Amino acid sequence: MCEFSFTESRRKVVDFSEYILLNEITFLSQSPGLRDRTWIVSQPFSRYLWYTIIGSLFLLSTIVYGIRRTIIKCQTQSYTTIMMYIYAISLQKSTNLIKKDKRSSLRIIYGVWMFTTLILSNSYGSSFYSILTIPEYDLPIDTAMDIYDISLNHRKTLIVRERSASWWQFVHSNPSNQIYYQIGKHLNQSKIRMKTFLKEFMPKLNVPNSPYVVIANRIVLEIHRIQFATRNLHIGNDNIGLDFMGYIMHRRSPLVLPFDMM
Repeated sequence: MCEFSFTESRRKVVDFSEYILLNEITFLSQSPGLRDRTWIVSQPFSRYLWYTIIGSLFLLSTIVYGIRRTIIKCQTQSYTTIMMYIYAISLQKSTNLIKKDKRSSLRIIYGVWMFTTLILSNSYGSSFYSILTIPEYDLPIDTAMDIYDISLNHRKTLIVRERSASWWQFVHSNPSNQIYYQIGKHLNQSKIRMKTFLKEFMPKLNVPNSPYVVIANRIVLEIHRIQFATRNLHIGNDNIGLDFMGYIMHRRSPLVLPFDMM
């Protein structure tokens, strides 16, 4: 078995076949639960949008306060000037111009704010209604990348039966295989050893909000989930890698048909 290139002349003599080895990984965890609804009132908008709304409200309030204070100040000065000076008529005209300009600015600011509030309130109402109607659940652990992320951030604990084929494959993997190596590193750091699946792991998986994820054979996981699980458990399955193996032999060889059927 080796790398082999095809030419037209070789096709007449040599038969080439290949089969694929799938490195599957199967894992069992608790079914995803309902997301926290403590602050459900704030969930329709993101955190940054809430910060923007609060900051805009504070800025507009400051601007409106400054404009209103200027109008009151102009009014006080105009009344005092009318009482004290002979040129009250001319001064009153200038004061009216100032008041008219300031009040136009206030109307524009109020109009923009009310229009923005109308859009935000409609968007908030529709999002909040959808959240109340359709409950949100945590994402399930379904792919190999989910297992890889768990091994990085340690939000859950991965467990593999000690001395099993999967355990050796992860713990003694080459650093060049990033996913295998990181999972093996996580297994060594957790220092949790499981020798018998049923007696040691199923009780841990049946507790509320179990932080454990077990990696084992799919048939074994299915049997234990059906017979011994007292809570809703979720099985995920994914392929970590593909290994291609090819072989060449004489076209009339009796081994061609058996190898092609593998």
